[in-house]
Amino acid sequence: MMVLLWVVMLGGALPLHAQQESFPYTYGKQDLWHLGAGVGAAALGGFFQEGLPAATASDFELLDPDGINGLDRWVTDRYSETWQDRSDLFRSAAQGVGIVCVTLCGLQPGESGTVGHAAVLAGMAAEAFLLRTGVTDLMKGSFRRWRPYTYSATLTSEEKLAIAQRFGTDPDDARRSFFSGHASNAALWAVFAGRVFSELHPESSLLTPVWIVGGAVAAGAGVGRVLGGMHFVSDVLVGWGVGGAIGWFIPELHRRDREGGLEVEAGLDGVGLRWRF
Repeated sequence: MMVLLWVVMLGGALPLHAQQESFPYTYGKQDLWHLGAGVGAAALGGFFQEGLPAATASDFELLDPDGINGLDRWVTDRYSETWQDRSDLFRSAAQGVGIVCVTLCGLQPGESGTVGHAAVLAGMAAEAFLLRTGVTDLMKGSFRRWRPYTYSATLTSEEKLAIAQRFGTDPDDARRSFFSGHASNAALWAVFAGRVFSELHPESSLLTPVWIVGGAVAAGAGVGRVLGGMHFVSDVLVGWGVGGAIGWFIPELHRRDREGGLEVEAGLDGVGLRWRF
């Protein structure tokens, strides 16, 4: 309901057309490799996740919660499908915030001979989503951290296997704890929408509400995963950080007035980052 009210307010308050020269982003043929890099990252992340071994009952019996750091250990006593469902709703709400903001902010036409503003924002959003998906899946497939509920003393091994299979055909979901995809996804859209809106409408009275709503749904997505027993606190903190960083970096990469700063470089020998002064 909060997000629906926000959408109505935003749609009514934004001007249908902004001044052409005020549009701060650009997207040309030279930027298409960014999109290709995102597709590659997502494919690589999916490949790493496919290599996860399926959990077995004997695996759960060997897990010792005493080996978990103090910040995360308390979560092993938590499991709630209600909170998991709530987290799903918050994640979907965060995606809705991002999509609506991109759509409404892109309703102005592009300059003569260029793609429309909506197409520029859509390209940026696609890059951000693909990069986040790739990085998240790559980390899950690399770290293979057990989810909190797998350490639970109140759940049987059979129940733990059933929980893992609830999210896929094989019980390999149990080892996808680090880091939280829900948290990174929600933070990505909250920051991406907040930054785009701030730069397109810096004088809007809705500037603060946009950031508050985005932050609230991102927080809800992460907290729900912890209270649901699906992620440790550290999983969510890193997810928020990674998603938020990508949501901030992609718009920066496409600014018209960029001079120096962080750049992405790609070549036959790999992909890297460079800070140019």
